[in-house]
Amino acid sequence: MFDRAPDGSPQYLSEPIPDDNFAEIKVTSELNEYVGHEQIVTFNYQGQEILGKFSSSIEVESGKEITLYVDLNNICFFDQAQNSI
Repeated sequence: MFDRAPDGSPQYLSEPIPDDNFAEIKVTSELNEYVGHEQIVTFNYQGQEILGKFSSSIEVESGKEITLYVDLNNICFFDQAQNSI
């Protein structure tokens, strides 16, 4: 999870942002793809694929269940049936 630093760059956090509009979910990491200074992690959540972007300095172990805190103010869903976001 990240917040924005004063200069607009991402500032990665290890603790959830204190806000009432977040969800806590248990997921299992399946795939890590390193892209420069960050990584894209594919998670399994109740049979659904979820992608998350993290700093490459954060270790996300494949096959391990972890808890994610999702900021619902900054989330995007794709509706496959409607082919829209």
